[in-house]
Amino acid sequence: MKCLTDYIEKHYEELNRYASAFTDCPSDLVHFVYLKAYKANFTFINEPMTDAYFKRAIKQAGRHDFRKLYKVQDSPIENIPEEHDIDRRICIERIDVVIRQLDEFDRQIFELYLRGQNMVELSRQSKIPISTIYHTLSKVRQLLKQYA
Repeated sequence: MKCLTDYIEKHYEELNRYASAFTDCPSDLVHFVYLKAYKANFTFINEPMTDAYFKRAIKQAGRHDFRKLYKVQDSPIENIPEEHDIDRRICIERIDVVIRQLDEFDRQIFELYLRGQNMVELSRQSKIPISTIYHTLSKVRQLLKQYA
């Protein structure tokens, strides 16, 4: 685990900046991911692979495990860090343009869907018919296909 510890020490600030998009306490999230990797006997191969693994693990933990364990509030969708792949960044920008043009109801439903919210529970809690929610999602998907 010496190489993994060296990697964390070397890239700690960068990982904290990345984690700050997912939580208000980024160092806790970085440490949480480090401990999970340590317990799983993570094998250090090289820096680029480890970097990709840690950023992916931070993103996943920031959305699921860490969020549930520490009861972290949802962050706005705009705070997701930029991707390094130019094609992927262009796709995200196109989606963002389409989402910003939606009316308030459609945008909120689609953003909840993107965050992984259960649409059936949302329907029950808000008393909005499930057919309306799925119709809204279908309409937004069609718009995204049209502009993609």
